[in-house]
Amino acid sequence: MHIRTSIAYPQSNGKIERYDRTIHEECLMRKSLINLDDARKSRQGGTEFIDYYNTKRLHSSLFYLTPKDFLNDRITKKLEAKNAKLQLTKLQRYEVKNVS
Repeated sequence: MHIRTSIAYPQSNGKIERYDRTIHEECLMRKSLINLDDARKSRQGGTEFIDYYNTKRLHSSLFYLTPKDFLNDRITKKLEAKNAKLQLTKLQRYEVKNVS
């Protein structure tokens, strides 16, 4: 079912508004666009960015994991690995600090 929302009303469609902002900031603003057609091609052909956004870009609202991690139910495994790295880093910093 397709539901329409009010234009420029982020309370009703905040997720897509935020996604559009991210594409604008991280994809379009980092390129030198020659004209409007160039911008349209960049946005329409943005499948590379969409792939990056879903598989490699870390999202703060998702515990700095990717949407693909959530889709494939790898949350617990990834968070445990991340916490293990953090603990190891803390231990290494503590050892370096005490050796100095």
